[in-house]
Amino acid sequence: MALIASLFIALFMFSTHQTNALSSNYYDKTCPSAEYAITKLVRDATKKDSTVPAALLRLHFHDCFIRGCDASVLLNSKKNTAEKDGLANHSLHAYFVIDAAKKIVEDLCPGIVSCADILAFAARDAVVVVRFQYQPIINSNADENKSELFFRLFLKDIIFSCIK
Repeated sequence: MALIASLFIALFMFSTHQTNALSSNYYDKTCPSAEYAITKLVRDATKKDSTVPAALLRLHFHDCFIRGCDASVLLNSKKNTAEKDGLANHSLHAYFVIDAAKKIVEDLCPGIVSCADILAFAARDAVVVVRFQYQPIINSNADENKSELFFRLFLKDIIFSCIK
């Protein structure tokens, strides 16, 4: 009997906890023009600077690498302890594209679209700009509110120790 009750509770919990499920159409109703605005911005930025597509893709990769795609690579710190302060991230650029996208999207739909999703959309659009196939982005990623250089340094030490 306890087993049946446990299964029932588990099924109930899984069926009711889908409010932040990842989806490729998460913003269709809450901010339908966000993706188009980001796409247009990435295209315009690429016309002015041909390095933007590669920079956006690399920025997204570096964001996802340590703790998942949470926009933590965009955070600043006063004590040089954020991810962007790590040696491997000093050469990242195209932050200006993401900053402009955040401003445009915030003007369209304040507080709706996460920075993590803005970065993911921009990276996808950067790939499309250089003539690759469009891919829907699974979104509703939550933004991280901390960025720690420690994880970068720790991971680097592990990688280098494995190479030796």
